[in-house]
Formats: sequence, structure tokens, C-alpha cells
Amino acid sequence: MSTNITVRDAGESFAKINGQDGAMITGLLFENVYMPGSSTPATTLQEMNFLSKAYYSGATILPVQHEELLPRNCLEPANCRIIE
Repeated sequence: MSTNITVRDAGESFAKINGQDGAMITGLLFENVYMPGSSTPATTLQEMNFLSKAYYSGATILPVQHEELLPRNCLEPANCRIIE
């Protein structure tokens, strides 16, 4: 359990939650995690800069948890093609 955390520096790269096949990371709880420049707690793992996630389940974010957005595959929107 991680409670009442104020992140002072988000770092230069992303954070990871990476278990292994047969060794899942489960039961994560993040409560009141404040990222740099924010006066409200993070509501998703993405807001906490967890961009590498594998073999985990049961991550809970309090006081409010929003659905994770799908990752963007195109870093330059002007050059992205819409595939239907």
C-alpha cells in the first residue's frame, strides 16, 4: 500500500509494474498520490507515469479511479492514418 505520496520529480523515463509469467503482481493500492504540478490526486496509472505494465492485476487507486486510456500508437497526430 502506498498512501499520501507527493511526487517531487517524475523522472526522465516511465515507471514499470512488471511481474513475470507465474509471478503476477496483485493487490496494488495507491492512495492520494500527487504528481508534480497537480493539486489533485492521480486517478489512473498513466497519470502516475506507469507506462510499462505486464503480469499484474488488481491495481486500486483511491480516492477516485478512472478507466485507463488506450495507449497512443501514433506520436505525431498530423501523420496518423485513421483505419476503419
